Amino acid sequence: MVRAAFVDCVIVDSDFSGVRLDDCRFERVELRRCRVSGLQATKSQFTDVALFDCKADAASFRMSVWERAEFRDCNLVESDFTGAKLPASRVEGCDLTKADLTKCDLTGTRLHRSNLTDVKGGDALRGVVISSDQLIPAALAVFASMKIRIDDE
Repeated sequence: MVRAAFVDCVIVDSDFSGVRLDDCRFERVELRRCRVSGLQATKSQFTDVALFDCKADAASFRMSVWERAEFRDCNLVESDFTGAKLPASRVEGCDLTKADLTKCDLTGTRLHRSNLTDVKGGDALRGVVISSDQLIPAALAVFASMKIRIDDE
């Protein structure tokens, strides 16, 4: 889909796996229990959009813009947010293992209960809000982005 618009929608138990959305617009949309594995949503605009309990592993949101986004209890393993803008969003209880956050704007985003293991682009965590149990994986991601090696020698 190219330049498609989704406005005032609730999408439940649907499969968007492998769908390509180029320069699309989502406004006041909620996705619940959807499968969006491998979704390509490059350069799309998301305003007041929420994903609840969705499987979005290996999805690409490169260069997308999000305003007031919420991800809750989603599988975002190996998802790609390179260059995306998600300021002041909520990403709670999500699995971000190996997600690519390179050059992503997450300023003010709350990441509580989310798995940050092996995220790439740890410098994108600047200005986020995490809980104390996320400290080590977040620190390791930041260290990796700064090329800091840990060596007990």
